[in-house]
Amino acid sequence: GLPVRGTGDAVCVVSYGNRAYEDALSELVGLTRRAGFRVVAAGAFVTEHSLNGRIAAGRPDEADTALMEAFGRQVAAKLRDRAACEVPIRVPGHEPYKAYAPIPLVPELDPERCERCGRCALVCPVQTIDPGNYRVTDLSRCIACFACVRYCRAGARSLAEPARSAFERKMEALCEACQARREPETFL
Repeated sequence: GLPVRGTGDAVCVVSYGNRAYEDALSELVGLTRRAGFRVVAAGAFVTEHSLNGRIAAGRPDEADTALMEAFGRQVAAKLRDRAACEVPIRVPGHEPYKAYAPIPLVPELDPERCERCGRCALVCPVQTIDPGNYRVTDLSRCIACFACVRYCRAGARSLAEPARSAFERKMEALCEACQARREPETFL
């Protein structure tokens, strides 16, 4: 469940890297409702892919920003119409949700290159890197988002071979498959 509970109105938003958001928005809406909130709107917005910066590079762009601003205005208008807020929104997705299948690739730290700047711990979305000792990583919690690799200026975190080559081949194929521009989707 969500770490917060409430009874107010909520807007659920997910971002994804121009491939697919699958059940992410549906799951977030469900969790938010179960936490006691009334979900009045939701949206799925495209951002640069977290594992391959060539996919959706530069997103969100000006067109995306304009759509986000328009969505914000639509949400504000809906919140002024209390009767409209009573109608539950519907978002695409399936229940039960697709099971999470972790990627068995975990970045490794080269302690000789590590500058101990703490950026890896700061950017890790699941706090798997100990902020007091960057050499300590809880590998069981790593979701293989590679934020620590991407934002390490010293290049101290990376994948070891042969995993790196396999990962690069997978990212190349993903890049080929995700070239068509996807547009944000909103639900009011």
